[in-house]
Amino acid sequence: MSSGRGSGTGGQGGLSPLVFISEGWVYLKPPNIAQNYILAKVENLTLEMPELAKELKRETFYAIKKFNWTEKQAAAAYNRTIKKLWNELIIRDNCHPFKGSLLIWVQIPMWVIFSTTIRNLVYMLPDRDMASKIISLELSVGGALWFPNLTVPDASLILPVTMGLVNLAIVEVQTLSRSKKPTKLQRYATNLFRGLSVAMIPIAAGVPSTRQVSWINHTNTYFPRSGPELQEFHFGVEQNLDSV
Repeated sequence: MSSGRGSGTGGQGGLSPLVFISEGWVYLKPPNIAQNYILAKVENLTLEMPELAKELKRETFYAIKKFNWTEKQAAAAYNRTIKKLWNELIIRDNCHPFKGSLLIWVQIPMWVIFSTTIRNLVYMLPDRDMASKIISLELSVGGALWFPNLTVPDASLILPVTMGLVNLAIVEVQTLSRSKKPTKLQRYATNLFRGLSVAMIPIAAGVPSTRQVSWINHTNTYFPRSGPELQEFHFGVEQNLDSV
């Protein structure tokens, strides 16, 4: 059990195949924590923006009266300045929203590599040598509870349904955690994630339990979040100074 590729799972230090499969996604936790930290800072900045926008509107109305700006000139100056203020806040807190996408660029290749590796272990690819057969044997008896054989799909469908429900729960929690009304793009993204969560259930039901367990752990490392937008801070000269 401890020779050849068999040492990669159960043969090394008594590590069970199930633990080996589950611990693969531990390496995604640091970027996941960093992502949530950055996006939380960005979300906090959106709480500062309404007051800054209100003050900027006062200054813009003052400039309209003093310099006889047209509506087009005032809107252009306002939009240019509000973007500058937002960029200054981003620089101040060192939390550009693009940094929040770090996890996805680590997660996608990791998901492909790990899923391909599990497939090769289950189906004894690329060579059906003795080491591959040993690993496949370990996987066939290395499960737990209602799925003792990790090389076949979960006949009870508990694992794929669990994955779908966890995905849906993450989407709904993230939706409820937003501090402001979602934009049209965010609503589309939320519905897309909901649809994918449901669509993945029948897909997961047809793959070996090894991949089902792996995908459940993978799901727990990522919260789909969208960066805030400035659409609520438009300027209109039809507003009067008292309203802002």
